[in-house]
Amino acid sequence: MKRKNAFLFVFLAIVLVLAACKPKAEATPLSAALSELTGTVDTKRAGEETFSPASADTVLEVNGQVQTGDDGRVRLDLSSGTIIRVGPSTFFTLTGNDEVEGGLATRIKLDIGKVFIILNGGSADVETPSGVASVRGSYMTPLQKG
Repeated sequence: MKRKNAFLFVFLAIVLVLAACKPKAEATPLSAALSELTGTVDTKRAGEETFSPASADTVLEVNGQVQTGDDGRVRLDLSSGTIIRVGPSTFFTLTGNDEVEGGLATRIKLDIGKVFIILNGGSADVETPSGVASVRGSYMTPLQKG
């Protein structure tokens, strides 16, 4: 009887441990829907050679790029809920979205220009040639002069 109880105890312990060990959730694929386009706004998908004019139904995926002209402005609504407003004469790449404690960490690479970021939880890191600017629970305006 003691063996049967011991076996049952070990079996239940293993089941509880396995139930507690769930696989790590994968990061949400990052995408951005473009809207409020004015002036010259071009996009380039990852792996493509050339930019093409953006439209209101354009969706930017990871490693996609946005380039605005001197008169260009655009709003990007990221799948994470974050909003990025892009100013004139800006060039940036949407580089990633990783799950971190407290939400998602969105990363973009800003080569030149100005972006305004409004978070909806999580964080955002903006890599510039001068360094990395991070947004955590607020909004920010990184500026990269070219």
